This record gives sequence, structure tokens and C-alpha cells, in this order.
Amino acid sequence: MRRFKFRLERVLRLREQEEEVEKQQLVLLFRQLQAAMEYAASCRRALNELERRFSETLRGEGRELSLGELVVFRARQEQLRREYRRAEGEVASWRERVAAQRERLLEAAKRREVLRRLRSRALEEYRMEWNREEQRVLDEVASVWHFRQQGLG
Repeated sequence: MRRFKFRLERVLRLREQEEEVEKQQLVLLFRQLQAAMEYAASCRRALNELERRFSETLRGEGRELSLGELVVFRARQEQLRREYRRAEGEVASWRERVAAQRERLLEAAKRREVLRRLRSRALEEYRMEWNREEQRVLDEVASVWHFRQQGLG
């Protein structure tokens, strides 16, 4: 009997490659998400640090701030808040991209899995046919042997 050959083997390999591409894309997007999250966290830390120093200045020196100092503080505070909001928006955007890519990866995995199941079924059918053929040959050999035994004995 000839060797097992799955007629959709090339398609299966293509589906596996597509799934791998989707995995790699997910890794890249996830790295971008992590970078955006780190940047947002650094913006938040900078804002917290500015507010902490301002609070310490007010408590520690016991003096009133000049209007100029207050304007500079408020401007920097607003700048950091805007930057933090923008960074959080980027994080949300990257999260959406990661979620969409996960869906694409799941779909690619499903397409590949369908072909793997078909291949498994085809291989099982091949093995069953192989076993039937082997049994037929053994039965034929036994039959020939039996007739020879009867003819000789």
C-alpha cells in the first residue's frame, strides 16, 4: 500500500504559517502596548512628583508663593495632565489593537485546527484501510497455507 498523503497538506502548512504571522503581529502589538503603559505610568509619576513637591513647598517654608511661582506650577501641572491623558488614550488605542489582533489569531488558529482535524481523520482512515489490507493478505496467506497442508497431508 502506498504512503499516506494528505491532499490538503499544502493548505495546512499555509494555515500554520498564517497563524504564526498573526502570533508575531500580536507580540509586536503587545510590546507597543507595554511601552505605552510604561510611558503613561511615567507621566503619572511625574505629575505626582510635581504635586508632592509643590505641597511640600507650601507646608515646609510657611511662606506664600508668588503669583509667578503659582502660574509656573499650574502651567506645568496642566501640561503633565494633558500628557498623561494623551498617554492614557494611546494605551486605550493599543489595547483595542491587541484585542483585535487576538481575535485574528483565534480565527487563524480555528482555520488551522479544522485542517488538522481533517488530516487526523484522513490518517485514521488510511490506517484502518492499511489494517484491512494487511488482514486480507494474512487471510490469503493462511488460506494458501491451509490448502497446502490439506494437499500434503
